[in-house]
Amino acid sequence: KGKPVYYKVPDPDVYYAMQAAQPLMSPLLRRLKGMTNFARGVMVVNPLFWFRQLIREPLQASMVGKVGMVTPFDTIAAIGRITAGKSEGYKKLRSKGVIGPVDVIKDPIEFAKVAFGDKNFVVRRWEDVKHIHEIVDAGTRVAVYDKAKADGLSKGMDEETASDYATMRAR
Repeated sequence: KGKPVYYKVPDPDVYYAMQAAQPLMSPLLRRLKGMTNFARGVMVVNPLFWFRQLIREPLQASMVGKVGMVTPFDTIAAIGRITAGKSEGYKKLRSKGVIGPVDVIKDPIEFAKVAFGDKNFVVRRWEDVKHIHEIVDAGTRVAVYDKAKADGLSKGMDEETASDYATMRAR
């Protein structure tokens, strides 16, 4: 009836499937899309891109995240917590689809097969590189999430509301 309706999807696997669903495309567009995804994939796994993320993302988050100043040190600290497996913000943002397998490298195994052939060692190394990209990309979002959640809790929000508020800010 012309009004937006929102549904909460409790299963993260269903959520990821819905996010990654691709519309039917003509064979030509599929080939062009494959070449575009390959080019993007090569760009985002470049260590210089990761370094740039440490500078650019905190600056952008400081301007639009509405959580105060986010520095590269906040991002590096968040990356450290993610790598150590101690970041609740990372787990929460991943479960809500803000970060994770919904980025430009949707299927790293297929990307590796196209780029290098079907070699198990190469595919495993590609998974490692993709995981590094995901962590670097998530670092600033997790820093924003952590700051926004703390802000929400300090304003009297309950845990779930503060988490939703922080997720919105991280998005």
